[in-house]
Amino acid sequence: MQAVNYLIAEVKDWPVLCTAVALVVIILLFVGAYSALDSWFLPRLSGMGKIIKKEYTPPEQHMVLMPMGVNPTIMIPMNINEEEKWWVTLHVGRCVTSVQVSEEYINQRRVDAEVPVEYTIGRFSGDLYIKSVG
Repeated sequence: MQAVNYLIAEVKDWPVLCTAVALVVIILLFVGAYSALDSWFLPRLSGMGKIIKKEYTPPEQHMVLMPMGVNPTIMIPMNINEEEKWWVTLHVGRCVTSVQVSEEYINQRRVDAEVPVEYTIGRFSGDLYIKSVG
């Protein structure tokens, strides 16, 4: 926040700043529209996927400094906790992707197991979007 305030105070040519911000917003809208058009409202396909890898991410705790109130020079530490996560990497057809699953699911399946999968294939990208894993 302090950096943004500094930039606004230092930039005397505000039309350039407004143009840059508008350009960033337009790019983000195009990326969002591409992602939505690529993966939304497609019929779900069913098939069998093969588990090729199982991964575990342990819980983590990060400490970040947050500005206190309206005075950005006073910073207070804030802890951010990330929960543990389990991932399986699936091979479906010609595509490979990872999907987050529960601990129970990962303990019941083994690597090289065939599992039922509902998925869609992107219109433009051809990427695999997993909707559900059985």
